[in-house]
Amino acid sequence: MATRKQWSTARINPTGSQALKGLDKRVKLTDDDRARILALHKRGEYSQRELARAFGVSRKLIQLIISPERLAHHKALYKARRADGRYYNKEKNTLAQRKHRAHLREINPELTTGSKPGDAIREINARRKIPS
Repeated sequence: MATRKQWSTARINPTGSQALKGLDKRVKLTDDDRARILALHKRGEYSQRELARAFGVSRKLIQLIISPERLAHHKALYKARRADGRYYNKEKNTLAQRKHRAHLREINPELTTGSKPGDAIREINARRKIPS
Protein backbone atom coordinates (compact mmCIF):
# COMPACT_ATOMS: atom_id res chain seq x y z
CA MET A 1 0.00 0.00 0.00
CA ALA A 2 1.40 3.38 -0.99
CA THR A 3 1.82 5.99 1.70
CA ARG A 4 0.39 9.50 1.50
CA LYS A 5 3.88 10.84 0.82
CA GLN A 6 4.37 8.44 -2.11
CA TRP A 7 1.01 9.42 -3.62
CA SER A 8 1.80 13.09 -3.17
CA THR A 9 5.20 12.66 -4.80
CA ALA A 10 3.73 10.74 -7.73
CA ARG A 11 1.07 13.39 -8.26
CA ILE A 12 3.55 16.30 -8.22
CA ASN A 13 6.35 14.69 -10.25
CA PRO A 14 4.90 11.74 -12.19
CA THR A 15 7.85 11.08 -14.51
CA GLY A 16 10.67 11.65 -12.04
CA SER A 17 13.47 14.05 -12.89
CA GLN A 18 16.12 11.33 -12.56
CA ALA A 19 15.09 9.71 -15.85
CA LEU A 20 15.12 13.02 -17.71
CA LYS A 21 18.32 14.66 -16.57
CA GLY A 22 20.58 12.98 -19.12
CA LEU A 23 24.21 12.00 -18.67
CA ASP A 24 25.45 14.91 -16.55
CA LYS A 25 25.16 13.73 -12.94
CA ARG A 26 25.48 17.28 -11.60
CA VAL A 27 22.16 18.27 -13.17
CA LYS A 28 19.37 17.72 -10.67
CA LEU A 29 16.41 19.12 -12.59
CA THR A 30 15.47 19.61 -16.23
CA ASP A 31 14.04 22.88 -17.57
CA ASP A 32 10.61 21.26 -17.60
CA ASP A 33 10.99 20.34 -13.92
CA ARG A 34 11.93 23.93 -13.08
CA ALA A 35 8.89 25.28 -14.95
CA ARG A 36 6.66 22.76 -13.20
CA ILE A 37 8.07 23.74 -9.79
CA LEU A 38 7.37 27.42 -10.51
CA ALA A 39 3.81 26.66 -11.62
CA LEU A 40 3.06 24.46 -8.61
CA HIS A 41 4.46 27.01 -6.21
CA LYS A 42 2.61 29.95 -7.80
CA ARG A 43 -0.67 28.06 -7.44
CA GLY A 44 0.08 27.73 -3.72
CA GLU A 45 -0.69 24.02 -3.66
CA TYR A 46 2.64 22.88 -2.23
CA SER A 47 5.23 24.24 0.14
CA GLN A 48 8.91 24.50 -0.77
CA ARG A 49 9.63 21.53 1.48
CA GLU A 50 7.01 19.35 -0.24
CA LEU A 51 8.34 20.31 -3.68
CA ALA A 52 11.90 19.52 -2.59
CA ARG A 53 10.87 16.06 -1.38
CA ALA A 54 8.83 15.35 -4.51
CA PHE A 55 11.64 16.30 -6.89
CA GLY A 56 14.43 14.81 -4.77
CA VAL A 57 16.39 18.04 -4.30
CA SER A 58 17.15 20.41 -1.43
CA ARG A 59 14.75 23.07 -0.23
CA LYS A 60 17.46 25.64 -0.99
CA LEU A 61 17.42 24.66 -4.68
CA ILE A 62 13.63 25.06 -4.76
CA GLN A 63 14.04 28.45 -3.09
CA LEU A 64 16.58 29.57 -5.71
CA ILE A 65 14.31 28.41 -8.56
CA ILE A 66 11.36 30.32 -7.13
CA SER A 67 13.32 33.56 -6.62
CA PRO A 68 15.91 34.06 -9.39
CA GLU A 69 16.98 37.41 -7.90
CA ARG A 70 18.18 35.51 -4.83
CA LEU A 71 20.18 33.18 -7.09
CA ALA A 72 21.82 36.17 -8.79
CA HIS A 73 22.65 37.63 -5.36
CA HIS A 74 24.23 34.34 -4.22
CA LYS A 75 26.29 34.09 -7.40
CA ALA A 76 27.58 37.64 -6.88
CA LEU A 77 28.53 36.84 -3.27
CA TYR A 78 30.28 33.65 -4.37
CA LYS A 79 32.27 35.55 -6.99
CA ALA A 80 33.37 38.14 -4.43
CA ARG A 81 34.38 35.47 -1.90
CA ARG A 82 36.25 33.48 -4.50
CA ALA A 83 38.26 36.58 -5.41
CA ASP A 84 39.26 36.84 -1.73
CA GLY A 85 40.60 33.28 -1.88
CA ARG A 86 38.20 31.96 0.76
CA TYR A 87 37.45 28.69 -0.99
CA TYR A 88 39.28 25.42 -1.52
CA ASN A 89 42.81 25.67 -2.89
CA LYS A 90 43.77 22.34 -4.47
CA GLU A 91 47.54 22.89 -4.38
CA LYS A 92 47.50 24.00 -0.75
CA ASN A 93 45.40 20.98 0.24
CA THR A 94 47.71 18.57 -1.60
CA LEU A 95 50.75 19.98 0.20
CA ALA A 96 48.98 19.71 3.56
CA GLN A 97 48.12 16.05 2.87
CA ARG A 98 51.70 15.25 1.88
CA LYS A 99 53.01 16.99 5.00
CA HIS A 100 50.58 15.05 7.20
CA ARG A 101 51.47 11.71 5.62
CA ALA A 102 55.19 12.48 6.01
CA HIS A 103 54.53 13.25 9.66
CA LEU A 104 52.72 9.92 10.07
CA ARG A 105 55.67 8.09 8.51
CA GLU A 106 58.03 10.01 10.79
CA ILE A 107 56.25 9.04 14.00
CA ASN A 108 55.63 5.47 12.80
CA PRO A 109 58.71 4.39 10.80
CA GLU A 110 57.38 0.86 10.30
CA LEU A 111 54.20 2.25 8.76
CA THR A 112 53.65 1.25 5.14
CA THR A 113 51.43 3.83 3.51
CA GLY A 114 49.37 2.75 0.53
CA SER A 115 48.46 4.79 -2.49
CA LYS A 116 44.91 5.48 -1.33
CA PRO A 117 44.20 8.48 0.90
CA GLY A 118 43.53 7.39 4.45
CA ASP A 119 45.48 4.10 4.26
CA ALA A 120 47.94 5.30 6.89
CA ILE A 121 45.15 6.30 9.25
CA ARG A 122 43.36 2.98 8.73
CA GLU A 123 46.59 1.09 9.41
CA ILE A 124 47.21 3.03 12.65
CA ASN A 125 43.60 2.47 13.75
CA ALA A 126 43.88 -1.25 12.96
CA ARG A 127 46.94 -1.46 15.20
CA ARG A 128 45.02 0.31 17.94
CA LYS A 129 41.98 -1.89 17.22
CA ILE A 130 39.77 1.11 16.40
CA PRO A 131 37.09 0.35 13.78
CA SER A 132 37.24 2.57 10.68
